[in-house]
Amino acid sequence: ILPTRNFREGFFEEAEALTGEKLVVELGARRRACYGCPIGCARVLVENGREIGAPEYETMWAFGPQCGISDLMAIVKANELCNELGLDTISLGNAIGFLMECYERGLLAGRELGGLELSWGRADLLPKLVELTAKREGIGALLALGVKRMSEQIEGSDAFAIHVRGLELPAYDPRGAKGMGLAYATSNRGGCHLRAYMVMSEVLSMPRYLDPMKVEGKAELVKRLQDVFAVLDSMVMCKFTAFALFETLNYEPKWYARLLTTATGFYFDDEEFLRAGERIFNLERLFNVREGLGGQHDRLPARLVEEPMPSGPAEGHVVELDAMLQEYYAIRLWDPLGRPTDRLLMKLGIIEEPRWPKLQVALDLRDLGEALRIAELAYRAGVDWIEAGTPLIKSVGMEAVRALRRRLPGATIIADLKTLDTGWLETELAAQAGADVVAISGLAHDNTIRDAVGCARKYGVKVMADLLQVPDPLRRARELEALGVDYICAHTGIDVQRDRAEEIDRKVAMLSRLARSLRVPLAAAGGIRADTARKVVRAGVKIVVVGGAITRAADPGRAASLILRAIREAASQSGPP
Repeated sequence: ILPTRNFREGFFEEAEALTGEKLVVELGARRRACYGCPIGCARVLVENGREIGAPEYETMWAFGPQCGISDLMAIVKANELCNELGLDTISLGNAIGFLMECYERGLLAGRELGGLELSWGRADLLPKLVELTAKREGIGALLALGVKRMSEQIEGSDAFAIHVRGLELPAYDPRGAKGMGLAYATSNRGGCHLRAYMVMSEVLSMPRYLDPMKVEGKAELVKRLQDVFAVLDSMVMCKFTAFALFETLNYEPKWYARLLTTATGFYFDDEEFLRAGERIFNLERLFNVREGLGGQHDRLPARLVEEPMPSGPAEGHVVELDAMLQEYYAIRLWDPLGRPTDRLLMKLGIIEEPRWPKLQVALDLRDLGEALRIAELAYRAGVDWIEAGTPLIKSVGMEAVRALRRRLPGATIIADLKTLDTGWLETELAAQAGADVVAISGLAHDNTIRDAVGCARKYGVKVMADLLQVPDPLRRARELEALGVDYICAHTGIDVQRDRAEEIDRKVAMLSRLARSLRVPLAAAGGIRADTARKVVRAGVKIVVVGGAITRAADPGRAASLILRAIREAASQSGPP
């Protein structure tokens, strides 16, 4: 998995010339450690009576095999120049290797190279290229852009531009370590090996052996390691300690949790430690999504997913990223576009309530297979509130809720029970099946409402009270709010809609009165379409419940997308409905 000549190969024929042993034997390198550290990972050399930093593994690779170079002394000099000039060796070595391949392919015609022949193995050019890059002179002005921006200027080079989110990759070819590939693709800072160092297990077998060529189960391990390492970064903790402190492939953080508890006085066990890491990672992800760096950027360079490794133990392999990525999104409770869902953010305490408004798709169907198909299409369109409708639950029972939860782990699942009695029991059944919101009838006795609310608090779910057929909706809505329900739904029944086609238009004023009178979020259901969704949102409705306009559409995903866009546009506007 040693990337060679810009990740074209995974084996360097002169690798033995670039080892830690060679640094010691030929150049007299010795260890340097941080205070009190037994590891001593740094290496130093003495040159002309002056102590300088010796190149470590990543640097020896970046200026070595990546560029087809095996001259150790040339790499030492380039490394020291980078230290003095403030240049990152991984990025610069990648940029030089990329430019060498462009030169080999004849893609630099017409560019001023200053008489330099950028052929593989030109160790004599390294110091010169470092200086030119730092000064942005000649070809150095191009190198200073980095691989991503260079590839945008050099036509025909994108397929072998090795970076993720603009950050050049380090010294591990993921075609020979599949989990590392997923870690590169999902790292919040781009192609970094230190956000989840899967090489530790896939290559070094620490703390246990992990088959590097398999993709099964890698998503869970990458996610867990990312969460642990997010806290270690916040603790400013050396990650080499992980080689000693992890005991199994669960990457248990118990020793780190004890250290953090001792240092801060705040109690952290394994669960809270991982929760803190998950919060950090998702906050970073939210920032990226806001800035346009979401799931569409969770990609690897084309070379790594399309070009099989030409030789070595990983011969014939590519990175099967898509399969791992969808599993990873599901485990993270992100939506299919790689965005953290409200269900996750509320669980982590990042937000206290959903990001309104919401489109809730009501699956008032009898066939579970069809319901799951439509739910998945709507979810992929961006809808994250999915309702197991009353007919569906009557048809297949709580399996409807369980199946939706399995299929859409990041979605908010609503169980529309319309409970009139046994409030505790029915709420408990829905919560145990995986529902996040349980819908009960506003016609139910106050004791039933209290029982449902009490059970919901025990299980950490919400209660939505449905005003369907309630004689005085405004008065009852206030009573239900006082009883502790979380959401109130103004609902026109399916049968009523047949006789009163304009019901939604006529009740906008009533919705507005309800919204002004309540502190809890208001939902509206019954006959809502794309053209009326805007009106109900502008009336103050937070949850727009749509059934037939989506479930009976020729393309449910597109229908959901159109309505979702309409309610978001309405929410951004002001003025009367």
